[in-house]
Amino acid sequence: MTGNPLTRSAPAPLKISHSRLNEVTEADLAGCGYQVLTRSARAGVDIFVRQYASRFVFFQGHPEYDALSLQREYLRDIGRYLARECGTYPAVPVSYFDATTEERLARFAKRARQQRHPALVGDLPALNLRADIAAGSAAAALFRNWLGFLTEDAAAPLPTC
Repeated sequence: MTGNPLTRSAPAPLKISHSRLNEVTEADLAGCGYQVLTRSARAGVDIFVRQYASRFVFFQGHPEYDALSLQREYLRDIGRYLARECGTYPAVPVSYFDATTEERLARFAKRARQQRHPALVGDLPALNLRADIAAGSAAAALFRNWLGFLTEDAAAPLPTC
């Protein structure tokens, strides 16, 4: 994380859910005038900003997700696969479920690929998140800081012509 006021008081390491891999590279962002605030080795760039008439803040992840949001998306995607609405079985979210759940999901995925049918959704195993998932704490700090920044910006004197 940078020392930017937007990331002040954010938990470290900053954990932000990513539901899809849709990376915009840091070099591309810097080349277009964006400032990267956070990045990770696995997910790449996450938070980046750019100053226009106002400050714009961009996220490639989902700091607004509660602890179960990514789980709901994953289950929805499994259902879509089983209903043949998409052709690829969804990957298990990285560092999200506990090890036992990941093993159960791997066995279920193998069965789902062999016996692809919507009724299998009823056989999904119980899902347990990792104990260290603390969704929401990153969002609270980031949005509090963003609102503080906007408040300070709004209180600044307007330029005269």
